[in-house]
Amino acid sequence: MNKKTKLYAKQIFEMSRDSLVMKHHFLSYALYALEAKGLHDTELDGFRYATDGMHYYYDEPGLIEDFLSGKRDTSNIYLHSVLHCLYLHPYFAPQYMDHELWDMACDLFIWDIMDHLEPYDDPSVRKVLDQTKQTDMIISAQSFYSRLRLMRLEGFIKDDEIDQMRTLLKVDDHVLWYMPNGNKGGNHRSSGSQPGRDDQSSSSYVAGNFTSMMKKWQNAADRATVGLESAMNGGRYQGRDPGNLIESLKGIRREQVSYDDFLRKFAAVEERMMVD
Repeated sequence: MNKKTKLYAKQIFEMSRDSLVMKHHFLSYALYALEAKGLHDTELDGFRYATDGMHYYYDEPGLIEDFLSGKRDTSNIYLHSVLHCLYLHPYFAPQYMDHELWDMACDLFIWDIMDHLEPYDDPSVRKVLDQTKQTDMIISAQSFYSRLRLMRLEGFIKDDEIDQMRTLLKVDDHVLWYMPNGNKGGNHRSSGSQPGRDDQSSSSYVAGNFTSMMKKWQNAADRATVGLESAMNGGRYQGRDPGNLIESLKGIRREQVSYDDFLRKFAAVEERMMVD
């Protein structure tokens, strides 16, 4: 890899991240929480951007191409990945056997959050949100997942429509969410998704020690909540419905408790198996 390519990509990433800090100062802690790693496509299994909850991986030539062409906003791509981590999406992923619907539900949720941060005008995405939300309130990825499952079971959306919506909403790759301990490398894309199933997965991903990272994201959520409340009270918040956004951030603490319960149940199962 050309040293200049690595340098230019790093500079573009840092500039993209810093521009986000300027626009959304209350998210500054979260925006610096991921360790960024520039790689090339042979190391990334063909995907261009991804996070495992601890790192942010970007394809260096791809990042430069996106930045120079202007076809994709490199700042918003990074913000999308950070918000996935802030709302603990990679950590909850092992609970959902239907990876396709969980991925789509998480992307729907992040599009909704970003629409509150900086309203956008994309008729295609707006149509999907209106079709699945049916409310102006911010709902969780878990709620989106339940609605999507019900809509598919009742025939309101077909599998080919789900594929089209997933392609439309996709910003970064979620493949690392389902790999053991989030490790990068090798073609480990999940192929065992079973539509309609909602079983808890015994993936070794869950067995990894993510407690410290989750506490880090909880700290980021608390800081973001305080910063957003301050910006709202000072008239500095430029987005819409700050109250709903604050409630969604406060809900992260409840999700933290939910995931802790899941880990305890998983550990208990493992213990019983060893005794037997």
